[in-house]
Amino acid sequence: GFAAVMGADEDPVVSGHKDRLIVNLGNSHTIAFHLHGDYLLHTFNLIHVDRGRLPLYYGIGARVLFYGNNDGYYDNNGNFHYRHDNHHVFAGLRIPVGLEYIFEGNNVDIFLEIAPVLDLIPSTDLDFNGGIGVRYFF
Repeated sequence: GFAAVMGADEDPVVSGHKDRLIVNLGNSHTIAFHLHGDYLLHTFNLIHVDRGRLPLYYGIGARVLFYGNNDGYYDNNGNFHYRHDNHHVFAGLRIPVGLEYIFEGNNVDIFLEIAPVLDLIPSTDLDFNGGIGVRYFF
């Protein structure tokens, strides 16, 4: 898969938040375009470390997931047909919670996150997102 992070980084000590946008594309058998945006609050005084910072963060956001399956079938003449009925759009609210280690003296962090997602479109359903990653702030 492929993932990209875009966002505006404000000093979380001063402003208490960062905004970000994640784009994720799936593998060859499943095509997925996942787009979410979160408003995050950071709590810096729960976990103390000797170097860098280790805040807990939490927030609220929204996600849209365009999902399709590339499965298909061959007819008797050897022609391949895609199953177009396997494409779906999901949209809902997410509540991310995570830990972020911010390295001292540079613009890199690593994070661990879980986010329950309440899909509202096409129907009400509970889903989960999770991730481990590295971010670089410009």
